[in-house]
Amino acid sequence: MNFLENLVKENKYPIIFIGSGITKRYFENAPTWEDLLRTLLIKSGQEEDEYYAKFAELSSKYNQDSFKVLTELALIIEKDYNNSFWSKKISMDTLTLREAHEQEISPFRAAIAEIFSNLKPRSGVEDEVEDFSKMLSKARMIITTNYDNLIETSLQKNKININVHVGNGGLFDSSTSWNDLYKIHGSISEPNSIMITDKDYEKMKRSSVLVNAKILSSLTESPIIFLGYSLTDKNVQSLLSDFSDNLPYSIAQAANLVGVVEYKPGLSEITQVISQQSESKLYYTSITTDNFTSIYQQIYKVNQGYSPNEISKFKNAFKEIIATKGQEGNLDTVLTSFSDLNNLSEDIKNKNIVVAFGDKRVIVKIPTVIEYLLDYFFKENNYPIEAMLSCITNETKQSQLPVSKIYNSIQQSGYRKELVSNQERLDRNLQYKLNNPKDMNELTSKIQKIGVKTSHLLDNLNTDDPMEIFTCANTEVPFGVKISYISLHINNFNREKLDAFMKYILKDYLGTNHLTTNIRRMFLAYDFL
Repeated sequence: MNFLENLVKENKYPIIFIGSGITKRYFENAPTWEDLLRTLLIKSGQEEDEYYAKFAELSSKYNQDSFKVLTELALIIEKDYNNSFWSKKISMDTLTLREAHEQEISPFRAAIAEIFSNLKPRSGVEDEVEDFSKMLSKARMIITTNYDNLIETSLQKNKININVHVGNGGLFDSSTSWNDLYKIHGSISEPNSIMITDKDYEKMKRSSVLVNAKILSSLTESPIIFLGYSLTDKNVQSLLSDFSDNLPYSIAQAANLVGVVEYKPGLSEITQVISQQSESKLYYTSITTDNFTSIYQQIYKVNQGYSPNEISKFKNAFKEIIATKGQEGNLDTVLTSFSDLNNLSEDIKNKNIVVAFGDKRVIVKIPTVIEYLLDYFFKENNYPIEAMLSCITNETKQSQLPVSKIYNSIQQSGYRKELVSNQERLDRNLQYKLNNPKDMNELTSKIQKIGVKTSHLLDNLNTDDPMEIFTCANTEVPFGVKISYISLHINNFNREKLDAFMKYILKDYLGTNHLTTNIRRMFLAYDFL
């Protein structure tokens, strides 16, 4: 099983890293690092050749280490650009001298923000960008080294508000580690936060420990996917190296935890190979393709019932209430459950647990009629007796519904009356349903009569399985007649086959069809067995 298949099978929301390759993929004028620095050097008033001369000088100094060359070159160009701005040799549409002075904004970084604020969307990739936006909604946490706001605007299109942390922001917060976007290299919304010089990266080395700590704490629950990075990228190499010291997993386990998507132009297939980083010896899955749409669609299949955005809201609500009420010594007033919380981890495997917020009250989930019947006959959800009684209360008096087991239960063990509203209506409904009909003979008189010819056709099937009656293809036998026949001959069927048929009706057939009076009467007949 490959990385993407395992992601869907394990159904875990991933941590997603997004690099500059994604910005270049979706914007036609997105600059490379070199393009950006060369543009800013020219804007500072220097000739383009000055860029190449300085680049060659630094390449010789740092033995062709392009990362070191570009970060120091950025420091030099920042000084030149800012000097030109303050000496009024150049001006900017988005920043005045007064604004730069009063807000202490670096003109050089404001110019970078201006460039990335004016990116032009690439045509022909609109559908893929839509899939990218949907995929982001399934990220437990997003970490990006990009300055632009593509991620934020993509989420906003899907009406998802994410917690955005710029630079070191949020790294020291006690967060839930859900629904967070960390822009660790800065953002165009805060120009001074933009990281680009060697001094910036030296500062980042200290904060990267905090970033990695947040990620590592979530690794047991969430795999990591890198999008828009190259394996030669210093950011990826640094992160993988840090992970390798803290991942005590086998090769297969590590490969299923870390996936690096590499862009290969024109490759429609998705190749997934377990690889090893030479420096750290960390194993990961290398995913090579130009078919990003398929990758996005695979990630979007992960579904835990609630989105990371919704989970974040619940976790924050729990956290806030527990923190405030805990300090007051009043946690018992806001947390309660039908189950002993000491056994919650065991109970939750077999039943739906309700945890309620409120003033010493229990919230009862009232089952639907179908859920009621599943629980009544098969104990599918183990609803508390009060929930079942609430369902009976909500029904009309004349509606057909088996209640004898519920009535016998409350006669023996009672129930918490404060949890069932409208006690008078409940008593009335219970008494009516217990006596209408009283027994199988009375029910038989109410069931739709079946003609001799039709009855003979069904008798000829000579079966002890009600499913064979139900699926009979003879067009002369209407659906309602089949149900009535099963009700009238309920004692003649094999019990195991009958139980399986009743479960099928409740779980499958009624998922797309109405609960008719005939079907309700069939369940009354089933209850009389």
